Amino acid sequence: MKIIAQSGLRYIPKWNKNRKQPVEEQVVIEWNYLSGTDRETIYGLKPIEFDTASGKMQEKMIFQIDNVDLLRKSIKGIINLDIDDGDIRQATVDDICTMPGLGGLYTELKNYFSEQNAETEKKN
Repeated sequence: MKIIAQSGLRYIPKWNKNRKQPVEEQVVIEWNYLSGTDRETIYGLKPIEFDTASGKMQEKMIFQIDNVDLLRKSIKGIINLDIDDGDIRQATVDDICTMPGLGGLYTELKNYFSEQNAETEKKN
């Protein structure tokens, strides 16, 4: 059996009319699919909760996605996105997750990576 690991994938966000910019100015996100262990920790069940008054276990299980970790583990590089916070520097994944001006980019990337990682078998 031959296994091919895909890496070095690129995504050009729609955010902020990015795709209409000249190619050399477009924001590009370099990314990889999640590994099996990363998928387990990011798409996990919230720990079981107990009622403090009765001590009984809650009758619900909550599926919880760690979207910040999803972006941290998926994104390998960010091209053409600079931040000016007194000094001009290259944006980081944490900037995308925390800066209000990048909220739309965060939402787009979260949705894109969730969709891409939902498929368990990738076609080569």
